[in-house]
Parts: sequence; C-alpha cells; structure tokens
Amino acid sequence: MIENVRGRGLDLAVGYGDNVWDLEPVTDKRIHDLYDDAKISLWTEFTPEFIGSIPNAVSIKSQSHDRENYISAPGTGEELSESAVATLDKLAASWGNKSPDIQVVISDGLNAKAIMDDGHLMPYLKELKKACKKEGLTLSDKNIVVTGGRVRAGYKAGEVMFTKAGTTPKAVVHLIGERPGSGHHAFSAYLAKVTPSIWAKAGTVDHDSSKVLSGISDTGLIPTEAARQTVNLLKQM
Repeated sequence: MIENVRGRGLDLAVGYGDNVWDLEPVTDKRIHDLYDDAKISLWTEFTPEFIGSIPNAVSIKSQSHDRENYISAPGTGEELSESAVATLDKLAASWGNKSPDIQVVISDGLNAKAIMDDGHLMPYLKELKKACKKEGLTLSDKNIVVTGGRVRAGYKAGEVMFTKAGTTPKAVVHLIGERPGSGHHAFSAYLAKVTPSIWAKAGTVDHDSSKVLSGISDTGLIPTEAARQTVNLLKQM
C-alpha cells in the first residue's frame, strides 16, 4: 500500500534516520531529488526538436529575451513580441470568415518538461481532436507554441486572432507547464471562451473569466481524461 501511494508521487514518512528528528533515508532522498529536479525544470526550455514534433506548430515568442529574463521579469512573459503578433495576424487572416471554435496555445511556462515529457502533450492533443469532432466543435489545425509564455500570453493570442471572428464565442485552450517542485511535471489547461466583441477589448479576458484544469500528467489527471474534461467545460462556458 505504501509503495502504491509513493508510486503516485505522494511522500509518506515511515520511521526516521539515525536520530528521531532525521527523516528516514527514502523520504530524505526523495525530497532532495524533488528539489534538484525543480531547479533543472525551472531553467529547461523547449528544444527545437520537440517543437518540430508538434503537428502543424506555429512557433512564436513572448517579450522575454531569454529564460533568465522570463524568470526575473514575469511581465515579459505575459506579452507577445511584435513578430508573434504579426504571425498570429496572418493566421487569423488565413481563416477568413471561417475561424475555428477553438485554438490551442502551448507554452513552456515554469516547467517545459511538463509539456515535453512522453505521454503528456500528444495524448492530450489527439484526444482533444477526437472529442471536439464528436461534439461538433471545430478545432484549429494549427498548434501555437509560445516560448517564454505565461498564462496571460494565451489571452493575448485570443485578442489577436478572434477580434474579427464574427459573433459566436471563440475559445483559447492554453496548455502551460505548472510550477515545478511536486515531481509530477504537471501542466494546466486554461480555457477562455468569449465572443469576438469581448476578445476585441484588450485586457478584458483574464483569470476571472477563464476556467482551468490543473495537475495534468501521467501520474495525475491523465491527459486523455483532461482533454475530455476540456471539451465538457467548453460546452458549459
């Protein structure tokens, strides 16, 4: 039973070390391993190979100059670079009057490993496509990948793409690596769904108008289940 619990990424202290105030060796090593992993995860970036493996990836950047700037100046990760805005403008123009109901945005966030780990992103994307088709929702065939992105970068992408997208609600599903430290390498899905007239009002769409699914990983909320829950939530919004 204890090993089953530990296998799900939860720590249980059983006994103690040489002194009663010392953590027992297994837990002590686990905590130090988590700390070391968190430091590595925080500085990890999307690799070109990984971005290239994402179907129909449209790669853009936030206003963060590099990873150090992203961490030390959080606001830079909330805004899109000029070239990113231009790229998204072209994407929106290519839709004409047939913009999709949903656009996926993928950001590294505070833990790019959460997105890059095997069994995380791709199962989610495949199940999302399947669930959208089942519910009659159109999903963009492009996947926008943001380097140095924070949650609000997803809202900014929606403002650029959906301002002139008719009158029916349009949604951004923003997948982003969560803060490291748990060892789960979990990512979240931030869902924002409003009418184009709301997207057109810069800064209106924010955390208070979105919903979030968190803890998505192969040891937490399984990605395929998270994708199905994503579509269910979008239908309710």
